[in-house]
Parts: sequence; C-alpha cells; structure tokens
Amino acid sequence: MSQQYLRYCGNSAEARRIQAMMSTNSFVWGHFTKIDNDSAKCMLCDRVVKCSGGSTSGLRRHLESKHDKHEERPSCSKRAKMLDGYFSRVSSKSLEEILAEMAAFDGFSFNSMAKCEYLRSALKRDGYTLPKNPTEISKQVRVFANEEKIKLAEMFQDMVKKGLRFSLTIDEYTSSQHKRYMSINVHGAQTYWNLGVIHVRGTMPAEKVKALVDDQLQCFKLDMNQHIVCCTTDGASVMVKFGRLVLPELQLCYAHAVHLAVTDVLYHRATSDGESKASEEEEESSEDSDDELAVCEDGYRSVREDMYRSVERVRKIARHFHKSPVSNDKLRECVKQDQGKELALILDCRTRWNSLADMLDRYIALHRPVTKTLVDINNALIITNEELALIQQLSSCLKPVKMGVESLCNRDTTLVKADGIFIFMIDQLTKQDTPLSLEMRDAIERRFMERRQKNLVSLYRYLLDPGVLVAPAPRPTEIFTMPSRQMLIRTAKGLVERLFLGRFSEESASEGDADARPTSPTEDVSTEGNLNLALDLQQAISMTTTPASDEIKEGDLMKVLTKEFSLFEATNRRPPHLQQLFDALHSVQATSVEAERAFSICGQFVTKLRNRLSAESLDALCFLKAHFQKKKKASEC
Repeated sequence: MSQQYLRYCGNSAEARRIQAMMSTNSFVWGHFTKIDNDSAKCMLCDRVVKCSGGSTSGLRRHLESKHDKHEERPSCSKRAKMLDGYFSRVSSKSLEEILAEMAAFDGFSFNSMAKCEYLRSALKRDGYTLPKNPTEISKQVRVFANEEKIKLAEMFQDMVKKGLRFSLTIDEYTSSQHKRYMSINVHGAQTYWNLGVIHVRGTMPAEKVKALVDDQLQCFKLDMNQHIVCCTTDGASVMVKFGRLVLPELQLCYAHAVHLAVTDVLYHRATSDGESKASEEEEESSEDSDDELAVCEDGYRSVREDMYRSVERVRKIARHFHKSPVSNDKLRECVKQDQGKELALILDCRTRWNSLADMLDRYIALHRPVTKTLVDINNALIITNEELALIQQLSSCLKPVKMGVESLCNRDTTLVKADGIFIFMIDQLTKQDTPLSLEMRDAIERRFMERRQKNLVSLYRYLLDPGVLVAPAPRPTEIFTMPSRQMLIRTAKGLVERLFLGRFSEESASEGDADARPTSPTEDVSTEGNLNLALDLQQAISMTTTPASDEIKEGDLMKVLTKEFSLFEATNRRPPHLQQLFDALHSVQATSVEAERAFSICGQFVTKLRNRLSAESLDALCFLKAHFQKKKKASEC
C-alpha cells in the first residue's frame, strides 16, 4: 500500500480507513509486514499469520511461542490498583526503629510486643523477625535511642558552630517506684529537645546536681559555661544553690511563683490546738516548691477561716451527689432542663488550688438546679446568698490568675511575654477592688519580684525594641522600670564574653553573684557581705594576673557594643553581636513546665502494672517519646 495511493484517495473514507490500519503503535508491527486487512507476514520466518479485523492477538502469540519476543509493558499501565497499593511499606525503617516507635510513641509494653503473634506475623510479611524475649526488644529500643542521641549530639555541635546558644529547664521527680529522677530539657530559639531522665541515687545536694547536669550535657557535646544562657527551675533551696555554682543565669519558675502567692493568700496550716499560723512562717521554710499544700499534723492545709465555711459546704454538696446515685439522677434532670446539656459538679483536690477554682466555677453555673434538687430531697446543705456572694468573689479572684498561669505555661512564652501576663493579672485584680483581690495582687507582685531577672529581661526587651529606654514603663512600679543604658551594655558584654568569646572564670562560677541571682527565702543575709568581698578579691587578683592584651580586648569589646547599641537605636536593625544575643535570650524559658511535661511522660510508662522498668529503659522511652512527637509534628507541617 503506497503513499501515492493514499494521496490519490485524498480525504475520502477509504483513505482514512487505510491510514488508521497503517498507523498502529503495537510492538508486533516491528516484526510483521501487513499484506492486506486480514493477514500479515513475519519478518523473522516469512510465515503468513491471520489478523482478521486488525486484531494482533495471533501475531503476538506467534512472536512469543516461535521467537520468544515479549512486549515490555510500561510501569504506568492502566491496570486496576491492588489493595496493598494504597498502603506504604515500612521496609525503609529498621526493626529497631519500628519497635522503638511502638514502645515509646504508641505505648506498647515490651512483654505485650513479644507475646503478640499477630504483630509477629505482620512484621514477618515485611521481612522482619520479632524477638521472642522482652529483654531483647528493650535492648533494641535502647540501641535505637543511643543512635538518635548521637545524631542529636552532632546536630547540637553544628548549631553551636553557627553561633546558636541554648537554655535549660531542670526539675526532679519521684516515680511510683519511689525512685528519684532528674529531667533536663534543652531549649533553642524556636524548639526544644528532651534529653531523657537521669536516675539519681542517694541524696542530691547542689554539687551533685551540677555534676549530673554537666555529665548529661557533655554526652550531647554541650558545655554548661559556654553554650547555656540560662537555667530555669523551681524555687527549691538546692536549685537556688545550684544556680550560684554555675555560670549560666538562673531563672526561677514563674508558675511556681503564682502558686506560692495563691497559697499565701488562701491557705493556712492548722496547728494541733486548732489555731492557724501566719503564712510568714511558711515563707521561712527551707524550700519553696509546688508541695506548699502538703499534709501537716492534723490534715491538709485548709482554706483561710473567713472562707472555710462556704468552700467546705460546696465540697460537701459535691461529695453528696458523687456518692448518691439517686440524688445525682435527680440533679442531672434538673441540670438538663436548666442548661440544656448534662453537667456534673466537680470535687476539688486539696493540694491544687486550680481545682478549687474549677469546683467553684462549676457550682456557680449549677447553683439553681443544685438548690432545687436539695430542696426536693430535703437536704439541709443549701448555700445562702451571703455564702454565694463570697464564693463568687473568690471565683472572680482566681479566674484571671488561672488564665494567666495557663498562658505562662505555653511553650512560646518568653520572659517579655511573662511580663505582659503578670501585668494582666495585676490589672484584673486591681479592677475588682476587693480586699481579697488586692491581697492577691500584692502577693503576686511580691513573689514575682523575688524571681524576676531584671537586667536579663530588660536587655531582652531592649533587643526587641530599643525605644523602651525612653518610653515610660508599662506600669509605674519598681518592677518594670528599665535599668540605665550603661547597665544594659555591661550585661550584654558579660553574656558575649561568656557565650561567644569563651572568656569566663571557673572561680567566679563557684562563688556566684549574690546581687544578680535569685535567692532562697532561707538564705542567710549575713553572708552577702562575705560574697561581695570574695568577688572584689577575685576581681583584684584577675586584674593583676591578666595580660595587657586581654585588657585591650575587653576594652575593645565594650567600645564595639557601645557602637552597636547606637547603631541599633539609629537603624532599628540588630548588628551581629546583638543579633546573637537576641537569639540566645529568646531561648530562655519563663517556667520549668517542660520538665513537668517530661515527668508526665514518665507516668505513662511507669504504672502500677508496669513497675519494673529499668532506669535505662525509662530514659530511652522518655527520650524517644519526645523524639517521635517532634517527628510527627514536622511531618504534619
């Protein structure tokens, strides 16, 4: 069939039929020559094969059977997708990673994984062999955790080379096994890393805390003196002393400060003769911690006397409905008619003031149906109008405090944001203008002033906005006043020398600066003069033993920072040293809540039914839990 014949036929139906017959893309026409519309000749053996109606099935069978020629089908064929095509294989993961994710992230115990035959067969289909011994599974999980820790240490090393610095949150915890652990979290400007938990054996004085923290940081190639800006912890005396033993700044937890302020105002300890002690004696205690509502001789700390009757009556009402199903059913019907939904009364925990706020808020919301139900069942536990007014006053006082604490505990709360949160709480309590709210305001201000690092926070505020030096303070109080410009430059100079130039003195770390760091309420004030004398002596010695070249360098640094401050104020753009300082100070945490979150993770693994975990396994699981959480969040973004 020639091209001349096609041109002769033109655009007729015959020409289109012949063109369609010739323009086929099947691979068989590379081996056959079409004779007519019903037959074709094989180029390999000259055999004529039928192809009636243009079908190529016979031609294809001839090539496959006689000449072993097969068509190479493309991978993107239009076949129906099989069921397993909708699921991704896990072959890219190692067995250690799979077991670690199941144990740490999904919460499977080592024993349940070893005994699960379904899991064993599922892993076998993907080419894995699940160990039959729980000990072997825990060993593989620890191996994977150690590999990830090595990767994290290398990442820290790269970040340090880029000029990034970090801060720490530290706290201790006693598990249900009655074992003591310490949690250390490293915080960057935008994220954080959980380093696991350390098992503490025996007593834990401040010197031992310092040694444990140093050893843990060295495992991750971090240096306490040069790479850590600040350590945030609670107000225990041992942690305050730890802060005096190390070079990084010490920030005491603001959330603990609010807790102590609330307990100062609302609670008192009952003595053996039934009289109440003043809260000043508690402030003299050896430790400020979140156990201020601990058990005393004849019970828990109780609410102050002028509120005790009303709060205790609300507790009795909640306890009555919790214990009586019949009364609770009647209350549920009344609540549904009044509120349009089911709500139940809340019974507070005596050791947590925020649960007291929840209990009072819920009772105020359900006061009408509760009163109606109590009248119907002839119960005398009815709140009077005077008692209700007192409960509403207490609830209104606790509401802004609770809201502020929840905001303080967010991961993105910086030191400057914490100032704004305290301003909010102080303003709201001042607006209420009741004796209780004003007393609460004064207690919060006092506890806040004890823990606020004025120079550190002021430098951070300045790096956010240089105009704060001339702008009025957020509140006309001593708390938020800015120090002088020269004081900010000296503070910046000390941080730059320690963090980025590596110039620091170990002796100064052991002595500490009594004026620059928070002090425990039990610290002897008479030692302040001795500390100052020791610092003056150390400064005089260093001035006589330091080479002249170092003196010039320090003087040059002061001049450089002064020029950078002036340039920043003129252009509102941070020069190199100030940008490094800003990134470093952005990592400082206002609370030690991240360490508490790590202990909550520990509580998920160490339970009454699972109380034989080794310290090494618990450390690996806590580290991997945070690792997989960050990994999942990154994949979702």
